[in-house]
Amino acid sequence: MYLCSLERLLEVQRKMKKVYLGPKEKATGIDDKEKIIVAAAVVTQYEEIQKNAESMGVQVILNPHPAEGIASSMKLGLAEFSDTDACLFSVADQPWLKAETVIKLVKLFLDSGKGIACLSENGVPGNPCIFSRKYYPELMELTGDRGGKRVLNKHLEDTAFLEAENSRELRDLDCF
Repeated sequence: MYLCSLERLLEVQRKMKKVYLGPKEKATGIDDKEKIIVAAAVVTQYEEIQKNAESMGVQVILNPHPAEGIASSMKLGLAEFSDTDACLFSVADQPWLKAETVIKLVKLFLDSGKGIACLSENGVPGNPCIFSRKYYPELMELTGDRGGKRVLNKHLEDTAFLEAENSRELRDLDCF
């Protein structure tokens, strides 16, 4: 299923560039002084995923400590993109998640003025999630296999929720 996820990652990246970057890489619909840069990476421990991602032009960050849980992968991604204003985290095993939904989530995040945005079902937060830079220190303190939900749950008042149009989009394969 990771190939599907890599292809979706590339599709989202391509569509985001079309939505937010116009001619000469200027962002459209926002202040000229601002610029939205859409960058993506896959954090993995698997050589096969690394090879496939690299063959598709996706940046790969190797996780030498996967036993430390999802927080380990999040911290590696944040370290790589520490100079960004926000970071979107998505798991690789949500095969029904649509690129259009991810783009709607990014738009909600940008328009809401909130520091966090996530996909949800009946108000229950799910993946993917976007965190603004102000939450990076808290995210970098995470340990284990629970990920960013610990930070999100502490800051519900600063979270925008996008209700999934189809609950299947929130399902991940390891829950079956």
